[in-house]
Amino acid sequence: MAVDVRVRRCTLTIRRRDGWSWGPSPQPHIDAALVGIEAAIESALADAGIDASVDAQLDEVVALEIGADGVASVASWTALVERLRALQPATAVAPAPRGERPAADETAEDDATPPAGDGLPPGRDADAQALARTLARWSRGGQIARVLAAWPEAVVREWLRAVAAAADAGGAGTTGALPEEAMRAIAATLLGGAAPAPAGSRAEAERLLLVIAALAAALGDRLPDGATQAAVRALVAPSASVAAGEPPAAAASERATEPAEPRIEPPALARRGAEIVPALPLLVLAQLARIGYADAMEAAAWAAGLPSGGALLGAALAGKALPAPGRGWQRRPAELAAIALVAGDRIGPGWAESVAGAAGELAPPLASALLAAYAEGRSANDEVVVTATGDGVLVGEAEGLLPVAWVAARDELDAALDALGRPPVRRADAFQPLAAALGPRRALPRADAVALERHLGAAVGTGLGLLALDLWGGHATSLVALERLGDLEAQVELSTDGLAVGIPRGRRWLDLRRGGTLHRFRVPWLPGGTLEVGTW
Repeated sequence: MAVDVRVRRCTLTIRRRDGWSWGPSPQPHIDAALVGIEAAIESALADAGIDASVDAQLDEVVALEIGADGVASVASWTALVERLRALQPATAVAPAPRGERPAADETAEDDATPPAGDGLPPGRDADAQALARTLARWSRGGQIARVLAAWPEAVVREWLRAVAAAADAGGAGTTGALPEEAMRAIAATLLGGAAPAPAGSRAEAERLLLVIAALAAALGDRLPDGATQAAVRALVAPSASVAAGEPPAAAASERATEPAEPRIEPPALARRGAEIVPALPLLVLAQLARIGYADAMEAAAWAAGLPSGGALLGAALAGKALPAPGRGWQRRPAELAAIALVAGDRIGPGWAESVAGAAGELAPPLASALLAAYAEGRSANDEVVVTATGDGVLVGEAEGLLPVAWVAARDELDAALDALGRPPVRRADAFQPLAAALGPRRALPRADAVALERHLGAAVGTGLGLLALDLWGGHATSLVALERLGDLEAQVELSTDGLAVGIPRGRRWLDLRRGGTLHRFRVPWLPGGTLEVGTW
């Protein structure tokens, strides 16, 4: 039963990351924060077991902290739940059991991201939630039209199939519905009175995903349900069959050709003992999770039918962050353990070949995710640096040596610059040392996936650059992070609660603490959706 809530006064304060601008307008950030507040209140009411018949009010101000991904911090969300439970101590409905949250490190930031799925093993709900967050983030940031225009048609249709599959699965909290009037208003605004697209055309597929992404944003990072998706199809490409109430031919075709669920689930995860492994892949993943890239990895993997979802992409990312393999593509046991742990211990023989086989479907959305994250946090007037290397062209920001894209050809460079709003360009050799450092590192040893290798190099460079800026300020670069953290080891333990990373106390631990990296991060394919960086 729905509970009516009235917010009498709301003061919204938005803190920006140093060195990142609003972009063209602060409005998308305000909209995202308001959606996050609404979703946090809704989930807190459900967790507190508030009965619809209760008429009560909170007499004190409630402070909710919403992260860059639109999710309330653990501390502020838990405090709200406790305040709500106190409203009806005698009649409160017992909340549904929740997975035990990992205890935060004593030095961890208070605004840690709550885990997705709270103690649940990775599965279709986690996939759908990552897909919804990714599409909604792109829609709120005004990037979705540019994103779709850069994808091959087959990739657009794969994502549409994934969206339809999520609606069919109907997991709790993964889909929702809007009033038809609101849905029509959103569609009309986005389509701008354009003539109906021919059924089965690329234009139809792009418009469908464009509207669905906007609805996901409006629904608080949930995908529209099957009925809403069918109504969207009727608006985008009306036909006689839709008018008669039958499923559109395009939808029927997509569902008929949808492969059986490809996820390969491991046996029930047993608690593993702590292992000593290189810390860098885990720290890079944490930074990329902070900007929403981990969600995009999970969504892209699911849409491409990759076994075990984003876990295999996580393994590939870890390999790219580690030193180049030795003779015969051999890695040290600690490096192999780091790759397995980043993947949540969900990889098996042939995993690299599986990723390489889907590289054509994975590279475009992953590249779009990185470009969208940059475009959302910068002004189109900010200069970018373009560097020709022995393996393609790197384009990025001089501050921190943050790579935006690593591409092979001029047309790909033009597409990347278009996605950034055609910023001023300076051609220089600044990124050559980074390309030389990351090029030999292999995400997929023995596999032929050149474009995906380049992109994962850009993603790792971004994670390193963000670490450098957070830890040492504007004069540090991704190369500095690689040099200073490349030999750092961590004590890592994987359990049903998540992946816990312990950093030994010392100068680098102090840097990570001051930089806000001792923190919880949401990584959808990990148990409980949680990566926690703390103290060894």
